[in-house]
Amino acid sequence: MKREVDPCLKKACAIQECLQAKNYQESKCENVIQAMVECCEKYGDKSNCCAGFLKGQRKKKCKDS
Repeated sequence: MKREVDPCLKKACAIQECLQAKNYQESKCENVIQAMVECCEKYGDKSNCCAGFLKGQRKKKCKDS
């Protein structure tokens, strides 16, 4: 039986790699974070990587406004 791959796993890993490379400065990784947001909006119900991710993004946006 073939195991299903999380559709947003690569994007989640890309965020971690970017943050590590940029000394955890989120502003320098906005493009990969946005790619993860878009993936979670599309596949959130099928991705364990998205659990809480979009909720956290919404809270952050609310604090910024």
